[in-house]
Amino acid sequence: MTKHNNVAAGEATCGTTESQELRPLLTALQAAELLGVPASILERWRGTGEGPPYVKLSDKYIRYTNEDLAAFVEGRRRQSTAQA
Repeated sequence: MTKHNNVAAGEATCGTTESQELRPLLTALQAAELLGVPASILERWRGTGEGPPYVKLSDKYIRYTNEDLAAFVEGRRRQSTAQA
């Protein structure tokens, strides 16, 4: 099989198998806007481990994936206040 790196079509393999492709990454501000919380809350959650998974590209660059944000929200769905 031949690996293709077609960034214009939104596909990137980055040396991985063809089944893995690079997902768009969101900044903390973009992620906060999607979740409807201040970016400072995401920063606090990163420190406490309460928030969604994130990608630490470097000390300065923190990113999130839509999939991780969706899973985070889904994991917090509740039907009553009796649930923890």
